[in-house]
Amino acid sequence: MEKNNNELYMKAEWDGRNLLRGKKDDDLLGLVSLAMSAYIVRKNDVYDKYDLQKEIEQYFDDYELKGHFFSFIGEYWEEIVTYSHMAGLKELKSVALSSKELKRDRANFETADSITKLADNLMDIQSGDIVLDNCAGVMNFVMHSMQKHDDVTYHCNEINTNCIIISKIRSWMLDNRIEIHQGNAITQSLHELGANKVFSDFPWGLRDERLIDYVRHDIKYAPYFNSFPKTKILDWAFVLASIFSRRDDGVSVVVVPTSMLSRTMRSEEEIREIICKKGYIKAVISLPAKIYAKTNIAVSILVLENNSNSVRMIDATGLGKLVKNEMVLSSDDIDMIVNGMEHDSEISILVSTERLQQNDYSWDPVRYLGTPAQEVKNGVKLKDLAVFGRGKTIPRTTLEELMSNTPTDTQYLNLQNITDNQVDRELTSLKSYDKQYDNALVHTGDLLISRTAPFKVAVMPEIDNRKVIANGNFYVLTLDKKQVNPIYVMLHLRSAQGQQQLNFVAHGTALVSISAKDLEAVEIPMVSKEQQDIIASRYEALLDELDIVKRQETLIYNKIDALMEGGE
Repeated sequence: MEKNNNELYMKAEWDGRNLLRGKKDDDLLGLVSLAMSAYIVRKNDVYDKYDLQKEIEQYFDDYELKGHFFSFIGEYWEEIVTYSHMAGLKELKSVALSSKELKRDRANFETADSITKLADNLMDIQSGDIVLDNCAGVMNFVMHSMQKHDDVTYHCNEINTNCIIISKIRSWMLDNRIEIHQGNAITQSLHELGANKVFSDFPWGLRDERLIDYVRHDIKYAPYFNSFPKTKILDWAFVLASIFSRRDDGVSVVVVPTSMLSRTMRSEEEIREIICKKGYIKAVISLPAKIYAKTNIAVSILVLENNSNSVRMIDATGLGKLVKNEMVLSSDDIDMIVNGMEHDSEISILVSTERLQQNDYSWDPVRYLGTPAQEVKNGVKLKDLAVFGRGKTIPRTTLEELMSNTPTDTQYLNLQNITDNQVDRELTSLKSYDKQYDNALVHTGDLLISRTAPFKVAVMPEIDNRKVIANGNFYVLTLDKKQVNPIYVMLHLRSAQGQQQLNFVAHGTALVSISAKDLEAVEIPMVSKEQQDIIASRYEALLDELDIVKRQETLIYNKIDALMEGGE
């Protein structure tokens, strides 16, 4: 396939898009159809649309494809002829093969270039391999791979008809080296193809009631999805499909949302556990943000291979360079990741199944590559010291209606109300109180911990008879004050060791957060209650000193301001 990073190609692509601008076929399928039609017209000196339709009849046996082109040629004959004079054969071929979808709502059919290159390297494709791209979209992965490998059989499976037509056009222009299949990646039996290398970049978050019902009752899938929520089931079904559609001695490379790696829902912990125990998971690779230019969803790659007794965890989130709003992995970045598949490094570590079990089968590489939290002397878990609660977020429009301009006895506590581990004296006052917020109330002495990083920690001061509702971004811990002083616990969690503990159990890349289950496991170094109280009293005394210093600072600044006004 011709390289397209040149001015002639760019001009040809722009000219093609411009000819279709504002028309109903102003999309990738229209552009590819226009480029291929113009290519045949220019190559074979076709002067009549009926002759072009005859050429199509000769080239293709596929009735769906012929029907598409007969209709397209009938409607765009003038544009086809014009385009055939505007660009050369090489440029027209490159436009058909290399152009991308610009419409944001359709761009999910394309795999990011960095991922296609990385996946090809991870699969280690060799002569004689049979490669299947399941959920192929418009064949970005296969077309990249074909440039590097000869004597390899390629299959693409896709359900979307427009993508199938684009893929068939591209396959024809590549001498029909690719077998195109139209079908559902989950329900269709693809194992008979004999593929030993499978790539899958499936549609994340898909919800299809009939497909969900199929998965819950199919003999292959059902054992994995006992009491599984509808919103997550198909993501995991696509992962399993990549295993079921290949030979036992093969490898699958699957692109997934990073959130799948460490969600603490019991059902997802169980499926990660099952996959680990079956020996299906070989490696997990967290990728940098913006690897897909048109989404902020963090993504990772699963490398799935039978008989794996440990898991290679690779944190590649710090690699890549941002180019035009897309994070691009260089050849050196890809080499570093591939090398990490075999050797421990600053971004790679081999994790045993025992360690995975200890971490509730979390597949988040950061958890295993981060600096381990220091051992807490005489540590007691927070779950043994407190009753856990959670705030409740009041929607913005509702909050605006409830806000009062004058102080009231009902108030709302936001994250921004905590500064330097202290709760502001003045909170947002509300006109009224609703019992639906009973479980989100904060009481004097409760420990407040933010759910997202940077992790804020504070003890709720005396609130008298006020009702204070905590925002949903807070965990509210009612501590057993016979065992611990709330201020002592807060001081530990704000310390370097405490923050290290919180960050070590946190998850996520773009949005780092901590689950209640992980927070429960954070340990507090236990000393005698008397010693805790002494530390808390010293802290309060230091706050009083700090308050005096701040007042003195304010007084001094006032005197500075008065210098030019004749003041002392």
